[in-house]
Amino acid sequence: MFTKMFKIKYIFICILTIFAAVQNTMPAAAANSTNSFFDFFTANNTYLNSYYRAYEIGGKWGIYEESTQDIITLPVYDNIKALDGTHSDFAVMQNGYWGIVNSDGDVLTPPVWEDIFAIGNYYYAVRKNGLYGWIHYVSGEVIQNPVYTSVNAIDAWLMGVCKNNLCGVARSETGKLIKPVKYEGKFLGLYAYAYWTLYNNGKYYVMDLLDVPVTKTGYSEIKRITRDEIFVKENKKLGLVRMRDGKEIAKPVYDKIEDMSQPGFYKVKQNGKWGAVDYDVNLIFECKYGPLEINRLVKNYPDNQKYKDICDYNFYYAEYLKAYYFLEYSNINGVDARSSLRKVLSSENKDTELKTKANELVKKYNVNLN
Repeated sequence: MFTKMFKIKYIFICILTIFAAVQNTMPAAAANSTNSFFDFFTANNTYLNSYYRAYEIGGKWGIYEESTQDIITLPVYDNIKALDGTHSDFAVMQNGYWGIVNSDGDVLTPPVWEDIFAIGNYYYAVRKNGLYGWIHYVSGEVIQNPVYTSVNAIDAWLMGVCKNNLCGVARSETGKLIKPVKYEGKFLGLYAYAYWTLYNNGKYYVMDLLDVPVTKTGYSEIKRITRDEIFVKENKKLGLVRMRDGKEIAKPVYDKIEDMSQPGFYKVKQNGKWGAVDYDVNLIFECKYGPLEINRLVKNYPDNQKYKDICDYNFYYAEYLKAYYFLEYSNINGVDARSSLRKVLSSENKDTELKTKANELVKKYNVNLN
């Protein structure tokens, strides 16, 4: 019994043979050629990815597998392009609209969309009437009808959605909103399952999962987020923002900033010289020292236990937010949520209010901490 792929190839070879006889385009040396039979009928083929090519005959395009010469689709499409994803799916156009076929030649979604592109690893964004939604990458099921002016993948479970200048967050697998479309800023990413990065009017911001604004002002760039501080950039200069309350530990006036082994202290460089700041927004050493000297000065600086306590609180707060994320947003009552809750409820954490909140999550979601 013929396989599906062999049937397609056999039928297509017959079609090509008839086409060649009518058009008289086959070269005389074709019978002795070792080239692909595609070479006899078209010089127009386009690289799609490492395994597949698009070929053109009579103004229409199809797809074939390069090493086996298997026909994936007949030349019936007006245009074909690779989708920028991790899967061998291809966008195909008919009559000005896009659809998707996979590497088996199966139609994932018919050509009914104004545009299609990969959005994360598990979804394709689709556009209709100028608005965007998304479909599943395997089934082609429409998860979210096109109702948004823009969509972007935040992570595997969350999708950023916007209507004009207001944005929110939706569950990727259902389209259900978990943050309403009311925020003045596009949600771009999520650090350590705890802190959002947002973009608005050319500036970047940070906000935690409980909608507490970390950065009070916007910056031209967020360089790095940790549990204790945010490295920011403005006018090509670096600064530091203190986690939780958003105070500037160091204004963005420095050429370089580095963590130090002592919690709550940072090296700052300006005009080729090093200084240091502390977590209480104090410039404890002006920028006039060499790197080894400033390390020695800070190391011998009086130990300040309150810096360690603040940094410890930031650590446990971030762990609480991580558990909150998995339980509230991802419906995952698993090892990550349990691990984070155990850390918050440990004897090392001295903050009773945070422990109370963690116990509320344990009770609400019936989390087994054993």
